[in-house]
Amino acid sequence: KNKNKNKNKKKLGEKVILISQIQRSKRKFVTSISGLDAFGLDLKTNAKKMAKLYACSASVVKCTPPPNEIQIQGDVKYEVAEFVLDKLKIPKDVIFFLEGKAKGKKGKRVRAFD
Repeated sequence: KNKNKNKNKKKLGEKVILISQIQRSKRKFVTSISGLDAFGLDLKTNAKKMAKLYACSASVVKCTPPPNEIQIQGDVKYEVAEFVLDKLKIPKDVIFFLEGKAKGKKGKRVRAFD
């Protein structure tokens, strides 16, 4: 029983940035970034910076259970990965894309920078 509790703690305490792309309609996309608050970054100010940089709308979405995420209108997942690496100074080995995400299913993690 103790081993299972330790495994769950590792998953909850894992510092990872997940960038996923969700299709809204045929040609409309939303890019979602989660895990920034684990690094002590303010989500609201970073959402404003990204909205200004990519000339689109960005908002902070409160999730239960945490981590909270930033949602950006448009297909900007590669640009967001560069922004997180260069401007926010987060190491590239913790930045992942979430591929194949569908409603109610988990996606597969793919490293953003190989």
